Amino acid sequence: MSESINIKLEEELEKAFQLIESGHQTEGDKLIQQIAEAHPEHYLSLYGLGLIAAFMGDHEKAKQYFEQSITIEPEYALSHYNLGFCFQKLNQSDLMIKHFYLATQVATDEEMALLTHVEAALDEFHQNLPDDMSIQQFVADVKD
Repeated sequence: MSESINIKLEEELEKAFQLIESGHQTEGDKLIQQIAEAHPEHYLSLYGLGLIAAFMGDHEKAKQYFEQSITIEPEYALSHYNLGFCFQKLNQSDLMIKHFYLATQVATDEEMALLTHVEAALDEFHQNLPDDMSIQQFVADVKD
């Protein structure tokens, strides 16, 4: 898919997220669903559907959408980040740490600005690992 379509989808999704954040949940959800119907196999569509499911408290369903988004675009940091939160809600802290870490590894500078608290949490987690284990080793050992 072309970069111009990605930019247009990002702009449309941003509009939907702004609607949701400003209290217009139904309108924002509807826009995300329209985008997903038009582009069902696009990682941003799946990401948006994951956010809707997460907002609705269906973290298992959200997890599935974020995993599909990552399968299509493994370097989209915000899918890893939100998948990490799903795992947190599902009490799977090892997978939460793994996806928070992966988010920091693939994030753009703009995305990193959104992940500062994740970096702090990962640093704290790393300090509690055994001396002979790096966070990279921990993440490599965690199976999805």
